[in-house]
Amino acid sequence: MNDWKTEIVKGVLVQQRIEELDRGRLWQRHLPEVAAPEEELAAAEGQLGHAIDALYRDFLRHADGWRGF
Repeated sequence: MNDWKTEIVKGVLVQQRIEELDRGRLWQRHLPEVAAPEEELAAAEGQLGHAIDALYRDFLRHADGWRGF
């Protein structure tokens, strides 16, 4: 599995650098969402009727999505 904590920090650092350079505000920037609780993941899988892909599920356990990334 990926080291999502490290990957998320890298992504945030990239977003911060873009913020510094984007003087004309051409790009929208968003930080990752707070981690999805296990209960929400299980509920989503129940609605879907199948398990969420393991790699994506692991990401969601660290950041419940990342709008605009």
